Amino acid sequence: MTKNQDSTQQAQNITPIIILAITIAGLIFLFFSRGSESQTQDIDLRGEISTLDEASLENDLEFMPDSNSQSSYQENETTPQTSIDQDTNQSEQTTMINKTQMPKPEMTISQSQQYIAKIDTNFGLITAELFAQETPVTVNNFVYLAQAGFFDDLIFHRVINDFMIQGGCPLGNGTGNPGYQFQDESNPQPLVKGSLAMANSGPNTNGSQFFIVTADSTPWLDGLHTHFGKVIEGMDVVEQIESVQTGANDRPTQPVVIRTISIETN
Repeated sequence: MTKNQDSTQQAQNITPIIILAITIAGLIFLFFSRGSESQTQDIDLRGEISTLDEASLENDLEFMPDSNSQSSYQENETTPQTSIDQDTNQSEQTTMINKTQMPKPEMTISQSQQYIAKIDTNFGLITAELFAQETPVTVNNFVYLAQAGFFDDLIFHRVINDFMIQGGCPLGNGTGNPGYQFQDESNPQPLVKGSLAMANSGPNTNGSQFFIVTADSTPWLDGLHTHFGKVIEGMDVVEQIESVQTGANDRPTQPVVIRTISIETN
């Protein structure tokens, strides 16, 4: 065989190998090209999801619940607002006064001024005039506790229809006091409907518990309890409270809450 024939034969043998190599290289290139396209689509998809999450977060931050939806909104632990509320509540708890170890108040009121107590409850507002001239020590104590936030979120733990509603116990069961007691004060005015008086466990055992009379008269109580004020507005609220359903120990089955008591002077 001549040299030219040998070269031709070798070229014919190499050609299929080259074609096969080119084909394989093309397939490899095509495979990686498709993989690259798929990865890019995945990145775009994650970008779209991230955009949706940011929009939802903005809606949560901008959401302003009304009074009817506030409770359900605050109970949702997935919202940023809930975390803020929990932090605020924890901060308030750390600074909360000890309602059973209050220091005894100094005398700060003036007997020549008129003091008005605004008793805000979950049933409505009760407004009472306090008898600073007749019972200055008792009024001073009531004003002191109110301004300290002592009454906030306490309850009327004892309610007797056509008799009285009683609250101001820091323990919520009628056995508590603010950590001190003070003496009775004499007021000749009889306890009648709307009268505000101190509850006690005997002479000179006044603390923080008080009651509002709902009966027309209570002559058996006269002289036994310091009479230090009277309701001037909101007696209808008192009557709503005295009509609630009660259970053992005359305790309302649904809490009657004193949200706060504020003091105004004239």
